[in-house]
Amino acid sequence: MGVDTWESKINDLPYGLYLYLVDNDSTGSSVIGASGDNVFSCFYAPYVRIEDLEYTRIPYDTVRFGKVTEVRPELTYEPMVNRIKAIKHGSRFFDVRPKVYNAPISLEGQRRWQNESKLHTYPYTYLTLFDGINEPFNIKPQYCKGNKMDIGVKMSLDDKLTTSLFIQNYKGDTHGRFEGLVTGSNLELPTTSSNYANFISRTRSTLLQNSKNIQENFIVNNAVAENNYETARDTSILSGGVNGLSNILSGNYAGLLGTGANLLGSAISANNSLSNSRMVNAMNKNMALKSLVSTVADAKTVPNTLISKGSDIMYGLRNMEKYLKLFKFRQRDEYMEVIGDFFAMYGYAQNRLMEVDTKSRQYYNYIKTKEVNILTSSIPNVYLDKLKAIYNNGTTIWHVDNPDVLPLNYSKDNTEVSEW
Repeated sequence: MGVDTWESKINDLPYGLYLYLVDNDSTGSSVIGASGDNVFSCFYAPYVRIEDLEYTRIPYDTVRFGKVTEVRPELTYEPMVNRIKAIKHGSRFFDVRPKVYNAPISLEGQRRWQNESKLHTYPYTYLTLFDGINEPFNIKPQYCKGNKMDIGVKMSLDDKLTTSLFIQNYKGDTHGRFEGLVTGSNLELPTTSSNYANFISRTRSTLLQNSKNIQENFIVNNAVAENNYETARDTSILSGGVNGLSNILSGNYAGLLGTGANLLGSAISANNSLSNSRMVNAMNKNMALKSLVSTVADAKTVPNTLISKGSDIMYGLRNMEKYLKLFKFRQRDEYMEVIGDFFAMYGYAQNRLMEVDTKSRQYYNYIKTKEVNILTSSIPNVYLDKLKAIYNNGTTIWHVDNPDVLPLNYSKDNTEVSEW
């Protein structure tokens, strides 16, 4: 069991909040509900593992926040809490490595749109990393490195325990500094403030002192009544004694008898007065204690106050079954086939300065240029201009030196020669 120093620093900077880990312990919610306004916020942290955190297991601070058992009588003991100190593992990777591209379909050399690599890139195909709660992370496959996707998670220590999911080497970003799925306030859980817990924590000392004052007032009032009784008794005896002596000296024996009767009556009156004072004091004490108990009972009946209504996290968790999922989106098959036919016949724009390779494909190459430059001294300019016009307008070059090539036959899978 650890000891809490109440020092709060994050990244070597003073931090005005204390962070606690609420695990699957059944007392966790009781601690939150019993802490009143001391709970600032509560966040769900699905990507943080307990082993990622450095924390100290300490007793709940009953001195500062009051006893949980007073607010949650169903608990028979004061629970333990986990005070977060630091993050041990700032980043890690998931074990699952999903594929970016599907394997080509082999149909004995027949052309299918599924084998056209361009159709497996954005905007024809894209991937989405989504947990149902945070903003989805849309991924363009052409910016991933290789065919395996390494999904990492980075964590920070703050009041939201913000995390970021990223793809390693996406757009050349090794550590996910620029793009990813970032958690935030979407993971906030509803938090209420217990009026009773706040009342107890704010007035604990006052309640104890009021109860003590009631007891002390009762004792003092009884002592005053006792003192008044003794004073009245002594005064009556003294007065009776003086009167009796005077009657004896004067020979007034009838007066002496009356003096004795007066002494008896005074004693009875003093006793009655003492009994009445004691009864009144007891009644006042009971009424004061009942008023104190009623004040506490009234605080219990006041509903909790909503501190934060949280987010739509419950719907998101149910909708996605508490899973992080990778979705693939693309055009419908019939549209992909139309686009694939177009790419097969006319290719797709490179939009860059490059040396034209007229034999990069197995059966044919479609070449279209803009202001092509052909370096040669053996072709007359009149024919060279016509050749440039052919390339600038676009042309298909069939590789008839390959015996398997049949011009105008687009049914074959025109793979790149480098793949063979």
